[in-house]
Amino acid sequence: EIGTWWPAIKLAVQAVGPTGKYDDLNPAKLGTDGVGQGSWFPNATLSLGRLFQLPSGHFLSPRLSFNYAVPNPVHVKNQSVYGGVPGTKGTVYPGNSCWADFGFEYSLSRHWAFAFDLFYSHSNKNRFSGKTGEIQNHANRNE
Repeated sequence: EIGTWWPAIKLAVQAVGPTGKYDDLNPAKLGTDGVGQGSWFPNATLSLGRLFQLPSGHFLSPRLSFNYAVPNPVHVKNQSVYGGVPGTKGTVYPGNSCWADFGFEYSLSRHWAFAFDLFYSHSNKNRFSGKTGEIQNHANRNE
């Protein structure tokens, strides 16, 4: 039959929103009070997949996905999830990121399957523009 070799093609476009505390963190908590990214992370994912019924009655399902994200700049002050110390004030430009995933599933029985995935991820470096703060060291200070 013509055209049956085509995989299922899916395109997803989404954006992760800037929720949670990401800057002006408490230095005594060592960054553990940071829970957000402070930036919109729009991204797109292209997924290809196909289900094959093998002569043995088992099924094989290969898949391939690609994702690319382009985050927006983030205004930060003091210590943030991106780094910094008290007195830091500026803009962080998070690096673009991409990932690729190849995987497959092979059905062993009606209730069991073997699955395997290879995953690759890359993120460009973050850039900072603005005023860096100064680390204040009060240890061993004699006045």
